[in-house]
Amino acid sequence: MSGIRVSQIAKATYIEAKFYQALGRFIAEWSNLEYVLGAAFVQIVGDQDFKKKRALYLAFCSSRNFNTKRDLFEAALEAIPNSPRKLFAKAISKKSSQYVTFRNRAAHDCITKTATGLEINPHKNWAERDASGPDAITLEKLRAATKRVETLASLTSSVLLFQHKPEEVQPLVDELPNEADYPLGVPIPQKKKPRVLTPRRPKTP
Repeated sequence: MSGIRVSQIAKATYIEAKFYQALGRFIAEWSNLEYVLGAAFVQIVGDQDFKKKRALYLAFCSSRNFNTKRDLFEAALEAIPNSPRKLFAKAISKKSSQYVTFRNRAAHDCITKTATGLEINPHKNWAERDASGPDAITLEKLRAATKRVETLASLTSSVLLFQHKPEEVQPLVDELPNEADYPLGVPIPQKKKPRVLTPRRPKTP
């Protein structure tokens, strides 16, 4: 085997290893986010008995999909009075729901090999696995999503677990993009403010 061929194989192996490393780190960061949400769920419910706290956490983790975990988390929020902390927790739940689509694709779609390396593509594109799809999850997208999820978990724990002031942390949550894989280093477009409807003046006869 020629030296050039060995070099090409080594380069391809290195590129694939980087992709799997990034995928593993993303899944680990998502697991950490779910752990933080579970711990916050227990604190929101507010039981101080260790055995009951453990039972609550295990009940939260026993849910087979994230939507059920989110529903449990939001149901617990309804039991506490309105406050900046509650509004912050709702914002965290909403942002997590926006990011879980990417998580599900990364965990369940097909890893495919293209001319430039590995990607994750929907199963329906399996027949065209040599072509890069427009929605393919690339190494760069995995790294971007990992950073977003890591940031979201950190902000969540700072308020819901470590009692930092939600008013100080809420703007950082609001600044996160709606898509987990939004490119790093690219300015995030300002989100549209909800339009405030003003009542029409009654017509004068």
